[in-house]
Amino acid sequence: MRWLDEYSPAAIADLVRQVTPELSDLPIVTRELVNKDEPVWWSSSAVVGGRYVAKFAWSRPAALRLAHEVAVLDALSREPAVPYLPKVVASSTDPLLLVTELVPGTSLFEVVDAIDRNQAGRQLAHFGTAGRAEPEYDLRAFPGTGPADHRTPPDWIDDLAARFTALNL
Repeated sequence: MRWLDEYSPAAIADLVRQVTPELSDLPIVTRELVNKDEPVWWSSSAVVGGRYVAKFAWSRPAALRLAHEVAVLDALSREPAVPYLPKVVASSTDPLLLVTELVPGTSLFEVVDAIDRNQAGRQLAHFGTAGRAEPEYDLRAFPGTGPADHRTPPDWIDDLAARFTALNL
């Protein structure tokens, strides 16, 4: 796996050119960096041509996280695919880059302070797998409390771990 040597517009443009030459003529808008002194967080994203998001890293710890994200998106996009995933346009680990389609909306980071965390938690719990999975996998119930789920929490965790292992995660 190979990541950027530095964070610079030129390095990012070169990375995009290497992995997705068809996007190399589009303008690239980078984000303002935070945690500039912490290599563990040396990753960011840029908007390419107003239509794509390119994610990249310039340190080993950040690159490992991004490579994991690439692997997870790949695994979850296989049939039966998980809905509502970002559409991957291109990905590479040598050099490391993930490009997805940009979808309209507001960044969570821009609205996080306006979110009622209790309400958001209830919505996430109800969303889970409600109506789209077997009752024993309905995330609205804790392990062992659903109508058809007689597993103990350790059994439930073992089941999820086996599913993730099958996906090579």
